[in-house]
Amino acid sequence: MEQMNTVFGQVAFTEEEITSISQILNESVPLEDVSTRQGPGGTTLSYLESWKAINLANKIFQFNGWSSSIKELSPDFIEEINVNGITRYRVGVTAIVRVTLKDGTFQEDVGYGSTEHPSKGSAIENAKKEAVSDARKRTLRLFGDRIGNSLYDKDVNKNMGVLVSNEKKKQKQAMIQAAAAAKNPPQQPQQQQPQQPQQPQQKAPAKPMVQQQPPPQPQFQQNKPTPSFSVPPKPTSSPPKTAPSFPMKNPAIPQFQQQQQQQPQPQQQHDQIDYEPDLGDL
Repeated sequence: MEQMNTVFGQVAFTEEEITSISQILNESVPLEDVSTRQGPGGTTLSYLESWKAINLANKIFQFNGWSSSIKELSPDFIEEINVNGITRYRVGVTAIVRVTLKDGTFQEDVGYGSTEHPSKGSAIENAKKEAVSDARKRTLRLFGDRIGNSLYDKDVNKNMGVLVSNEKKKQKQAMIQAAAAAKNPPQQPQQQQPQQPQQPQQKAPAKPMVQQQPPPQPQFQQNKPTPSFSVPPKPTSSPPKTAPSFPMKNPAIPQFQQQQQQQPQPQQQHDQIDYEPDLGDL
């Protein structure tokens, strides 16, 4: 009994695996795996993201059927720039990555990454990651169209970008319609119950009409004399004013006689007294 070689790079594919992998690699990238971005001149470019390329490789070659290794990673430049008084670092890195299958077949390609960051260390780290991802993605597309090689055709890329944009719009509209339908579910038609025959309704006897007499209104005494007020006519001309009469003093009469004249005489009659002098005594 022959022992199977389990060393990676020395495990041969079976005939069935080779046929299945070849058919898959000859297919184009499906629309759901394509991403788009704006290109120069207002064009739409389509590309394959790094994580999607890894998922496709796992589906085609299986998770233990391929591996990648970095063959070279070197910075191209590290610049210190001043932007609005703030120091920033701009870094560019080149990477070469090899992808090897379990039977020892491998491909290599170059990738590039550049970034800008206020921290020098973060700028170098991000540039290296971008360069390795780009190099691995470019290396995988060398195995066939299904892992991104079809997107490097310019004509296909333009058409693919338009198709992807239209497909995303349709998917977005479908999602909006599905969300609206979930909020407002269609109402089920109510089952109509069989109508029962209606029995003729008996009319109630009409009630005799009673004429309602208006309530008696209170009678008022019309012959009751109303008090009349007479307003004296206003004199048209004022009467002539007369000066008050006062007893006038006669200068010829002595003062005591005037006082006696002013005093009222008593109403009783007294005996006349003879004031004539008795001449017999003289």
